[in-house]
Amino acid sequence: MSAVPPQVSEARPASRRGGPLNEAIGVLLEVLFEGGSRLQARLAESLFVPSAPILLVPRQRPIFACVVSVEAFLAAGRNLFGTLDHWEEVFRVQEADTANSLRIRSQVLIDADETAVAPRSVDVLFGVRQGAPGPRLHSCTVVYDEPPAARSPVTLFR
Repeated sequence: MSAVPPQVSEARPASRRGGPLNEAIGVLLEVLFEGGSRLQARLAESLFVPSAPILLVPRQRPIFACVVSVEAFLAAGRNLFGTLDHWEEVFRVQEADTANSLRIRSQVLIDADETAVAPRSVDVLFGVRQGAPGPRLHSCTVVYDEPPAARSPVTLFR
């Protein structure tokens, strides 16, 4: 297996990119940060291979990192990051890993319009493999800022 030189796509706002994979990632982020509809949740779940691990890592306390199933991750959805009045995807970057896989990194700001508190950041890194039925997510790592004076989202899974 030969390595393909890394190619980074231009980082642009999510609303200005097209393609079915980018649209699917957008739906997945909506399910995660807004809850989404049942149909969106089913679509988001179908993007992952059945055994895909989701790694949650609190940025300030990485020792509390945990691995959860896709079902648990999507079921927790909006409750994962506390009360969300506003969220905004700042950028999304795609990078070719090998001939049939790539990484997609998305950075999301939570409550970015709040003036009293600095916005929290969530970095989501997806591992994507090209397959017969189409691209599927084989891993997901979520590194996030915990809400101030609140329980860590990791406690939802312990």
